[in-house]
Amino acid sequence: MTETTDPTSADEFWARRDELLAAAIRSLTGAARLSWPGADQDGRIAHRPLDVAEFVAQAVCGAAANVGGIETFLAGRPGPWEADAVRRLPVGTVGEDEKYLPEHRTEPLVVTVYIDEILNDCDVWTAYEQAHEQVEQRIIDEGLLHDDVGDLTPEREQRYDELANLEQQLEEQRQADWAAYWEAVKTNVQAAASRVDGLRVPVEVVVDLASFRPDSERGDAWRCDLAEQLLDDAIAATPLPGDGRPPLERLEARWC
Repeated sequence: MTETTDPTSADEFWARRDELLAAAIRSLTGAARLSWPGADQDGRIAHRPLDVAEFVAQAVCGAAANVGGIETFLAGRPGPWEADAVRRLPVGTVGEDEKYLPEHRTEPLVVTVYIDEILNDCDVWTAYEQAHEQVEQRIIDEGLLHDDVGDLTPEREQRYDELANLEQQLEEQRQADWAAYWEAVKTNVQAAASRVDGLRVPVEVVVDLASFRPDSERGDAWRCDLAEQLLDDAIAATPLPGDGRPPLERLEARWC
């Protein structure tokens, strides 16, 4: 289970920090006191202390893997000598390129896909807005607005209904595009995860069809975790809805 900490005040933050520090000290104290039985040179049973340095290195690797990377783990204050000393532990274990870091992860990996944000960044939302504007302009150009021409003849009323229905059909097509794109991205995230050496935890892909990432998660230059890497790979491998063809063109092509 992924543990979240969201203090709402400075007092809560420091209380939570002290709680975690106390738990870490208890864990390290227990590790330092742990010994395992083995035979000495004379064959007698002798208790040997745990390799605490290796224990700490493994713990730091696991925590760094869970939060997304070594620099993410140290992001609170990356510059001081303490950070340099701590950084050497996981780097010495998994390498500077963090190639072997995923195998130390202990928490499930959750990849949240914000479909609206992705397709907005790729101008697909803009294409749909332009398509709606084109339909509205046709209604105006053909003089089919009730306020402009009064009562319409049955033929012109039918034409007005056809164009008005295009708006609803465009929205239905957009929703279908979003759903199909989500399924394709989900498949490609799972495929990218299967190519990560040593990743043994479950990978859960969560969809958000109608919102953007919270502001707190946008614009963080230091964030480059495994979930984002998998998502970037999946987006690169997933064609845009309709392979980039204008939405109105695709919709009207279905009638031909």
